[in-house]
Amino acid sequence: MKYLFIFFCLTIFNHLYAQIFSFSEPVDVSKDLQHKIIGKFDNHLLVYSQQRSKNVIHTFSNDSLKWVKTTELDFLKNNINPLMIVNKKNNWLLLTYFIEKGKTIVEGYEFDENCNLSTQKTIAIFDNRYNLLPEQLQVSDNKQNLLIYQIKSENEIEIINCNLNNLDKIYQKTFYWKSINLYEELCGLKIDNQSNSYFIFEQNKQKRKLAKHRLVLYQIDSLASEKAIVLAIPNTSLQQLKLCVDEKNKQLLAAGFIANDVGTNAFFYARFVPNNSPFYNIVNMDETFIRSFTGLEKKKVKRVYNLVVKELIPRQDGGLIMISEEIAIKNYEMILNGTPATANTQVLSSQADYFYGNLLVNAFYPTGDIHWKQIFYKNQDSENDKGRYSSFFMLKTPASIRFLCNSEIALNPPIYEFQINALGEPKKQLLTNDFERDCQIEFTEGLQTTSNEGFSFFIRANKLRLVRILYP
Repeated sequence: MKYLFIFFCLTIFNHLYAQIFSFSEPVDVSKDLQHKIIGKFDNHLLVYSQQRSKNVIHTFSNDSLKWVKTTELDFLKNNINPLMIVNKKNNWLLLTYFIEKGKTIVEGYEFDENCNLSTQKTIAIFDNRYNLLPEQLQVSDNKQNLLIYQIKSENEIEIINCNLNNLDKIYQKTFYWKSINLYEELCGLKIDNQSNSYFIFEQNKQKRKLAKHRLVLYQIDSLASEKAIVLAIPNTSLQQLKLCVDEKNKQLLAAGFIANDVGTNAFFYARFVPNNSPFYNIVNMDETFIRSFTGLEKKKVKRVYNLVVKELIPRQDGGLIMISEEIAIKNYEMILNGTPATANTQVLSSQADYFYGNLLVNAFYPTGDIHWKQIFYKNQDSENDKGRYSSFFMLKTPASIRFLCNSEIALNPPIYEFQINALGEPKKQLLTNDFERDCQIEFTEGLQTTSNEGFSFFIRANKLRLVRILYP
């Protein structure tokens, strides 16, 4: 009877695994370059690969994940730098830039679901040579508006607002903000569905100026008219502040942490509503929570360390869910035999250690008070891989959020799911601990396609395989 019960449990587990994970045929790729899942269309799924001398699109069938074809985008310049892919309902956009004759040129390419080019336009031209980063682009929730910015000097910023429906530029304008230090004080930006852009700055964050510490929010409408909103937060030092647009409740939300010299010790929440005064709230972390998160057993624990805000999700009631992760990266240089280099030695190689620790999910009421908070414990250590197998993949539904992650950085690691519902009730389960293949899924590259389906991939021996994650 005992063995029958074990067999029954294993049968259920294997059936669950078979329903959740499925794999595509392999395609040849270059491991060290960029790969992005574009999206799922009616009959197939598209994956973009930037290879050494070309840009290609791999097409897979939706039902069986069989490879269908590889299309080379041979009209793209070899010196382009991909910035962002925007997946829409029946088409998709590739946003790129390149440098030519001392100018930085941003271009947009629109393709249909069969990878036929329908539109190619120059979105913006900067008069200097810039290395643009994806973080300098923001897309609205409805995928119709694009914001691009470039800092020209300490007080000057050039902003481009673009309509993604036709790739037409709405405006390109340089703003001069005398009281702002753009290099040191910019901490967040967003664009909403009405094409309003938002830039938030933290000022007077030095110790000697904390009595005058404040946030300054600049709002720029589609006519390039600007408005500044000031929120005084005296004697406080912020950490990891992020912005999100709450389209349903017509407000802008900001959240992060309060920190001192050596760690994080409180939650921070702020709300900006048109025609109303801005509001903020601070909630201290109690010792029980800090001890639970850090695992420290010493007599006094006052703070947590290395918390990074990953995402903000607006709630229906006007509140907010904040998702944070414990992340630490250590870079150092080596000489022979793996010995750390000193100031007087010749460096032969560099080393980077990556640590991705516990996951913290907390919910704010619209008042800024904490509704609930939950810790999911994990420990991911790796070397020289840029953390590509660490962190998590998030699947959002109206009722819950699922987080999938590798439990360790190794071939065929056990894969866990953390789940939390709207009431903050947590659940953890092992999804699989044996794929029967050399598999390391890059969960940070995952893309959610429906409420119960997402895709990611792994690369082994220069071959890419898609991984479908489908819940019954």
